[in-house]
Amino acid sequence: MVEAISIARELSKQPQGQLAGAQLRHYSQVVQDYELLLAMDPGPEYAQHLTRFYLGLDPLGDPFFWQSLEQDYQRLATPEFIKLAQKFLQELRGQYPDLVLGKSPE
Repeated sequence: MVEAISIARELSKQPQGQLAGAQLRHYSQVVQDYELLLAMDPGPEYAQHLTRFYLGLDPLGDPFFWQSLEQDYQRLATPEFIKLAQKFLQELRGQYPDLVLGKSPE
């Protein structure tokens, strides 16, 4: 992730680096939002922010964060919510079979 941001920063300095600049701004915001999310205590507010965070990402364009989805949801650790998260992950695996989303449910 750091390497990708560094490359985007360098590309944004090029004459036609507007796209790289936009990507740099996007990932800077994503990283800030994710750090805030990890600093939160598990609970209803965390669940709302977590869901909003992942809904704002593109599963194919932001694969680094999607790999953390399962562990982020498991921070809530209620059996009901874990079942809901597992169902959500199964549906995502069906829609995006090539996407890495942590270990497969057993």
